[in-house]
Amino acid sequence: MADSGDSKGATSESAAAESDAMDCPSLEGSDDSDWEECDDDESGGSVLDLFSKEELPSAEDVFQHCKTEHQFDMQKFVVKNKFDMYGYIKFINYVRSKNPSPTDISDSCQAKEAPWDNDQYLQPVLQDDPLLFYDVEEWTTQSVAMETEDSDITLPGQQYRALLERLHQAEARSEVTEGQLHDALKDIDRLRQTAKSFILSDQHALRPSHGAVAQLREDEDAAYFSSYSHFSIHMDMLQDKVRTESYRDFILTNQHLFKDKVVLDVGCGTGILSMFAARAGASQVIAVDQSEIIYKAMDIVRENHLDHIIKLVKGRVEDIQLPVEKVDIIISEWMVSYAVTVG
Repeated sequence: MADSGDSKGATSESAAAESDAMDCPSLEGSDDSDWEECDDDESGGSVLDLFSKEELPSAEDVFQHCKTEHQFDMQKFVVKNKFDMYGYIKFINYVRSKNPSPTDISDSCQAKEAPWDNDQYLQPVLQDDPLLFYDVEEWTTQSVAMETEDSDITLPGQQYRALLERLHQAEARSEVTEGQLHDALKDIDRLRQTAKSFILSDQHALRPSHGAVAQLREDEDAAYFSSYSHFSIHMDMLQDKVRTESYRDFILTNQHLFKDKVVLDVGCGTGILSMFAARAGASQVIAVDQSEIIYKAMDIVRENHLDHIIKLVKGRVEDIQLPVEKVDIIISEWMVSYAVTVG
């Protein structure tokens, strides 16, 4: 009897597997549309209306319901307010949270600052809300396509002057960016020359290492830290997967060394080692960097919800005052890219 039951179970599982294989396309000879159709079939569920408790089959049905029943055209509203994906998400969560009427929303548009323009509304109100995953950027693309469908476009004078002003501002920003790029290349060249002088100069070779940083000229010091302000140099280091993953694996497999310890990260860059240390159980991580990249590191730390552990300090480690009397562990990324050089 046991063998018969097992046989029936195996037959049932085989039939279910064959059914699943028929529902979803095979990898061979299929295109992306087949897979999209399969994914759509599995989504199921319902979507809560924005202005009532009614549930509808899809996000498109919710938008149509808002348009016909509540006289609120979501597509026009998104295009008119020039929402990007983040602006749209904040608006949906604001409506879910505050339950305003379409009239209230219209009145809010007259205010100097829209009430939904707050980062607190990036937090979902409904778990797995399908409206948050809807690609509204297609609406803005369609809007631009419709506006430029004809070769001749007539604009009101005020709008034309506004567009012309934006063009001039873009040109000005482009000139500034070109100047910054030129300065960055000069900084890198000066850094290379400084490094070369240290390597080739007998005078530098015979000097003791103590106080070497203090002996740097001000322009040499500025060139060094300025070279680490650019994203590309940190991208080179992070993309060296063997090295970065080696740091990660060592720290995370030795969590007993970091548990409840105070860690100092010297030259933290994007903060990757600091975040590894925080994940390993450090009670506090002090991340120090003199270059401008530290401001990007602050954003990265916040996005990874580690700002309650990691404190970022801008400055040279020789000059700053640490917020603690002593630290337990010092970590530092000194090997640069591919153990040779950055860039």
